[in-house]
Amino acid sequence: MSALQDMANELVAEREIAESDLAGENLLEHDGSEPEREDRRAHAGGPFARLREMSIARKLRALSVANMAAIFLTMAATGVAGMIALDMRDARMAVSETQVAAAQLTKQIEKARLHSQRYAVTSDTGEWATARASLNATDGLVEDIRTTAETYAPEAVIEIDYLADQLEGYDRELQALQSSYARYGIGDRTQTMADAIYLSGASFAEQAEAISTELRERGLAMDARSASAIVWIFVMLGLVTLVVLALILFSSRYLTRDVSGTLVELTAVAEKLAGGDKNVSIPARGRKDEIGALASALNVFLRAAWRYEKLANEKAERAQRELEERAGLEREREDLRRQKEQALLELAQSFETTVGNVVGSVASAASQLQATAGSMASAADQSSSQSTRVAKSMEQASAGVTAAAAASDEFAMSIGEISRQAASSASLARKATEAAGDADETISALSASADQVGKIVELI
Repeated sequence: MSALQDMANELVAEREIAESDLAGENLLEHDGSEPEREDRRAHAGGPFARLREMSIARKLRALSVANMAAIFLTMAATGVAGMIALDMRDARMAVSETQVAAAQLTKQIEKARLHSQRYAVTSDTGEWATARASLNATDGLVEDIRTTAETYAPEAVIEIDYLADQLEGYDRELQALQSSYARYGIGDRTQTMADAIYLSGASFAEQAEAISTELRERGLAMDARSASAIVWIFVMLGLVTLVVLALILFSSRYLTRDVSGTLVELTAVAEKLAGGDKNVSIPARGRKDEIGALASALNVFLRAAWRYEKLANEKAERAQRELEERAGLEREREDLRRQKEQALLELAQSFETTVGNVVGSVASAASQLQATAGSMASAADQSSSQSTRVAKSMEQASAGVTAAAAASDEFAMSIGEISRQAASSASLARKATEAAGDADETISALSASADQVGKIVELI
């Protein structure tokens, strides 16, 4: 395992080397798969290219910020829509209230007409007071209608102001009616004035009704605009909601595909590598984030595994060659052993022959030495016999001079014979000495041969 780690560390140091430079090492040619397909999306253009170049943490932050912004946009859109709806409701309620005020204005004018006419007929001061109170009530109603019209129906302000001026004149007419009654009582003059007030009130009521109708139409128009605005608000809220949901769905799918999916693929590749399968294609090597770094690290281990396999194959080949060489050496050793056995056998046979020859020579020399010794013994016996005869001759010398001469001759002959025998003994002794030397040399040669045999045995 340390060898694999060493190779992995070495490959990490070589990560900046181009794969084309490593092709000569036959690492990428033996992976059993097509060349690694780079993640084209990581290098593609488009609005998401920058997102793909970010780290996972930055992607998560960016997507979280985008989702939060989308949620905030939804909330803001909902708030704006609510405010618009509230404004439209307030406007519609104000117009409706103004429309009610216009209707009440018409009612008060009609009431003032009615009670003024009754006052002219009955001279009941209560009727006049009721007519005057109804007319005074129109002042507040006209002011409320004018205030609302300034905001929501500015084109009706002129009519309202004109009606307000006429109502002031109507009030003066009521006061004149009271003065006429007080001065002239019930009569034609008072009745004529009451009829004029009644007709003027009808005109004022028509004007108030026209203002009410205009406000009602404005309210209906506002209702239509409000309905259309509400529809558009719901449409915009729906679109914003769809955008938010699409963004959330995109974030989820993007994270699932770009992060989780890629991690699942890398996990599967890592499991295959752990199982010994090197014919794999590592995805996402071109990415710039943590997943790209993880993919590059897996690629380093893949290349290390290929290099380890290559080294293992080379080691196996070397071991096979060593086994073959060792088998050859064993065969040569066996041949040498057989040759040595043959040489030893021949040496033993030669030794046996040599020893036999030496033994024969020694036996022959011993026989010759024995024969020589016998000859020497015989010569010694002869010498002893001759000495005995010389002694006898010396004894016989004293017997006579005559016999001395003969004895001298015989002694001379004996001396000569002794000399001859002595020379023969000396010759035999020399031969025996030479034979002993030959035997000594033969024994020395035999000893040397025995030493060689011992050395050969030690070598064996």
